[in-house]
Amino acid sequence: MTAVRTRRFSATPRGGEPAYHLIVEADFVTDEEMAAALRSESGAASARDAMAMAEQFGVTPTMMLGTDLPGA
Repeated sequence: MTAVRTRRFSATPRGGEPAYHLIVEADFVTDEEMAAALRSESGAASARDAMAMAEQFGVTPTMMLGTDLPGA
């Protein structure tokens, strides 16, 4: 993993409720590195924590994969 960022959202530009409350971004060099991290003991613990928070707060965790755009 090359970087991790956490962002908390409080409102939309118009003052409404944001679609997401908290986003964690983790950068990996390769897909294989990401897969290994998800299968690790820490990855499994993170998944358990996410599911426990989802149940406690009545939300659905979402995982998205993406790539940086050239020049961005």
